[in-house]
Amino acid sequence: MRLPDANRFLSILVCAFFAIIGELVLSFPFAFSPGWANGAPGFTLYQAWTIGVSSFLFVFIVTVGVGTAALVAYTLCRFRRTLQFATPVFVGFLAFVSTFAAVFCAFAFRSVYESAFAEWPNGL
Repeated sequence: MRLPDANRFLSILVCAFFAIIGELVLSFPFAFSPGWANGAPGFTLYQAWTIGVSSFLFVFIVTVGVGTAALVAYTLCRFRRTLQFATPVFVGFLAFVSTFAAVFCAFAFRSVYESAFAEWPNGL
């Protein structure tokens, strides 16, 4: 079994940090300006905007999970006794976070849809 290198997890952590910044910069205009969803073909405004917000939320939660998992794995790599557990902990944490994000966003979709319908009952 090949032991993991701490620098790989550190680079994943740094990439996740910059990805979070990029996701926030890209998602804010879409979340706070729902007019872009008004002309989506085959979707209502409520469906398109809710899908967009839920998708950004899913990607954000998974990216935070990747960064957290990389930080935990990097910490495990720093100690000789826990070095062999770094990769399994990283992969297991990612599986947990991905499942959590999917379930959370499925419930968030309904809540965001209802609030969008209450906010704009006649559309934009």
